[in-house]
Amino acid sequence: MRTNSLMYRTALLLYLFLSLVKETDATTYYSRTSGVWNNASSWSTITYGDPTNAGTFPVSGDMVFIGDGHTILLASSSVCAGLNIGQGTSGILEYPNFGSITLTVSGAITINSGAKLWYNFNTTRTHNLFVSTDIINNGILDLYGDNNDFVNLIFNGAANSNVSGSGTFAFNLVTMSKATRSYTLNVQTTAFLSAAPPATSTVLPRIDLTKGTFVCNALGTTNWCDPAATSYTIPMDVILEVRLGQINMVTGGDTLINSGKIYITGGTLEVGSPAGKKGILNRDVGALDPEIEITAGTLKSYGGLASYAGTSNCVFKITGGNLDLNSGTTRTDGYPLCIANVSGSQCIILGGNIYIHKPSTTASIPEFDFGSSNVYHNITDGHVYFGDAFTAYTFDYMPYVSYTYPNFEVAGAAGTTLKPYTFINSRMLSLKINIGNTFDVASGGNNATSTQISLTNALDGFYALYNEGTFLERTGQIMLTGTVPQYYYSLAGEYTLYNLTVNNSAGIFLDMPMTITNSLTLTNGIIYSTATNLLTINKNVTVTGASSSSFVDGPVKKIGNTAFTYPVGKGSEYRPVSISAPVLDTDDYTAEFFFTTPAPAYDTSSKAVSLDHITDVEYWTLNRGAGASTVNVTLSWSGASGAIDDLPTLRVAQWDGVMWQDQGNGGTSGTTTAGTIVNSSPTSTFGPFALSSSSGTNNPLPVELSAFNVTEESDYNVVSWITSSEKNNDYFDVERTSNGTDYRVVATVDGAGTSSSTHNYQISDVTDGSNVCYRLKQVDNDGNFNYSGVKCVGGLQHNGSITIRPTAIHDEDIIIDFNDVDSKNAKLYITDLSGRTIYITDVNDSHNIIHNSEIGFSSKGIYHVTLITGDNVIHSNRIVVI
Repeated sequence: MRTNSLMYRTALLLYLFLSLVKETDATTYYSRTSGVWNNASSWSTITYGDPTNAGTFPVSGDMVFIGDGHTILLASSSVCAGLNIGQGTSGILEYPNFGSITLTVSGAITINSGAKLWYNFNTTRTHNLFVSTDIINNGILDLYGDNNDFVNLIFNGAANSNVSGSGTFAFNLVTMSKATRSYTLNVQTTAFLSAAPPATSTVLPRIDLTKGTFVCNALGTTNWCDPAATSYTIPMDVILEVRLGQINMVTGGDTLINSGKIYITGGTLEVGSPAGKKGILNRDVGALDPEIEITAGTLKSYGGLASYAGTSNCVFKITGGNLDLNSGTTRTDGYPLCIANVSGSQCIILGGNIYIHKPSTTASIPEFDFGSSNVYHNITDGHVYFGDAFTAYTFDYMPYVSYTYPNFEVAGAAGTTLKPYTFINSRMLSLKINIGNTFDVASGGNNATSTQISLTNALDGFYALYNEGTFLERTGQIMLTGTVPQYYYSLAGEYTLYNLTVNNSAGIFLDMPMTITNSLTLTNGIIYSTATNLLTINKNVTVTGASSSSFVDGPVKKIGNTAFTYPVGKGSEYRPVSISAPVLDTDDYTAEFFFTTPAPAYDTSSKAVSLDHITDVEYWTLNRGAGASTVNVTLSWSGASGAIDDLPTLRVAQWDGVMWQDQGNGGTSGTTTAGTIVNSSPTSTFGPFALSSSSGTNNPLPVELSAFNVTEESDYNVVSWITSSEKNNDYFDVERTSNGTDYRVVATVDGAGTSSSTHNYQISDVTDGSNVCYRLKQVDNDGNFNYSGVKCVGGLQHNGSITIRPTAIHDEDIIIDFNDVDSKNAKLYITDLSGRTIYITDVNDSHNIIHNSEIGFSSKGIYHVTLITGDNVIHSNRIVVI
């Protein structure tokens, strides 16, 4: 491999021989005067300059000290256990201008200030220096005369080595050849790393890693390959760890072959020249698999990171830091990033950032392929950024339906596009599309090659899809399959999806309006919508799979002239409402289910004479927007609806603004446990709808509250309520809130079971006199429950909502509209989920802008915004900090 390899082996044999003949008792030698190493007159066994000596000189196992003013010449190959040069001002150990001399130090070498260990002749000589442990250099270690006069430095042995000190270094070749790769060479001084390479060298790399772990642990920059080299190899028995500083490898070439382990824990490893081409190729050559691991710092390859010959396995792991790929001016003609689908390969991405600046110059190669069934995958976080800031490119990733990619971001110059490489469905944690850029679900750029994209997590804990550019859905499908709450964001302020599947038990939250144009599949998880962030179902859209585990909690708007069942519910209750077919395909109706009493907003005591009682547990709103069609309305019930025991006397009731009107019973389905009822004829009046009964003895529905009151005493509050009938009533929880959003149980009271008699209940709640609100939670024997209305003391009331824009913020100002609320002399509170108040301000305007910096959000998450007006009315909403 190198012309001096024979001399290296000869020196190593000499070292082994001298170790065998090592003296039993180690001796410490001090320089007596200047002289030759293997001359007894040069040494004292007492102290510096002392003549005492038994006629010996240092050999294996001995400690050597060279004092100030003394120069010791190595006239032949020598061995010692430790070497200390200089006492603080001078002292020299010098290689000669003859022979080929090897010095072997089995311990540490210390070069003190003013001292030197050097070769300073021009006689075409190659010498060697073996050291097994440390070099502490505060003087001069100069092992390079010119390109044919130098001393090779070899770190060997079954021991760890450290290089430290503030001295200067010059050398031609440093070799790490430890007994195994578990032993380290830890370089802690910048001077060692930044020592200039030989100016005229055209063949040898400056650092030769044979066996062991090399740790770059100092600031500074070093080049590990001369300009003419085309490649560099990290052997199987080597770990290269970069903690600090920067190592530039193959600066004049294009390929780093990794058969060992590259470990980036804080510094920078830069591979190749700015032209770029091959980059890092992992090559499996034996029992140990090649590895790349990044925990901090940066691994930069001007080319790619791939498999040698496309067939070598490797272990790739990133938990932090950066992987920077394919930024070279010529771009790689291979894979920018590829984990070969070979048994034994691993792809572990738990954090960090991967930047793929440019695509391959080979059109048939995708830019990112992390292998399939033969590769072990563990992807829980991490971001992959496609594109650079200068040129718009099209990138392809290899899709896999069963393996999840990290968070993807289409991040390059405007016009950058990312798409699947082939017509296969794929999964990723989340997707972000930057302004002017495009994500195309179609591999071939047309409807026929549209694919399904599953988003399994959320960007920064919130957004599954963050779109500031263009999401080309074509006839593809988005699947939300995460286990954390997922949100959408669109720069346009609304979202349109062709096909959407929800399979996320943690729920989907709409922070802007969303429209479905072809199909909505509800598999698992709830979609949370609001009047502002409305879910719209376009004409001819199919909705399937709605159940108690997957529905829409909030309003749903349907456009079209076909019959439709609204997949609505609240909490854990799925309670659909249906309409018959309107006349025009432009007609629209919006429905929402409320699992709470209609009272007091819709007084259940105000009803048509044909109705005996209205349910006190639930209701729907169904409102007509565009059009003038009349439709039949079908309501549903479940075990949570109360006691339904006589279907013929069940009725559909509709609130006309003054009272509940009887819309009759046009037919029922199901059983008394679960079923539906349709009104007698199409209706032209809309608004709240509820179940009711024409019989006073049948269909008692839920517990009927005839009264619920809270009165304030001097140091406690009295909560009282009256029921006129109860059905399977187990108990009541009395819940209290001080901010209108967070409730806690203050008392539990047993119910009367099933009864048609009047029952009176009362509890006392000791408080600090602050304004609070109460509600009742009535729980049946089977665990179903419902809430009463809210009652407050101190004039406090709970009413309506305030409007906040945006509902998810990062650095934006918060805009709060109080609409028709009288906000004069009001106070605004922002609290976290634990109830801790983080912001209070006085409000005197119906439209307020609050700067994010004023609030001081301590962390990302959901916060409650509460307004208490001058007349003690509470208005509330929530906001998400991302």
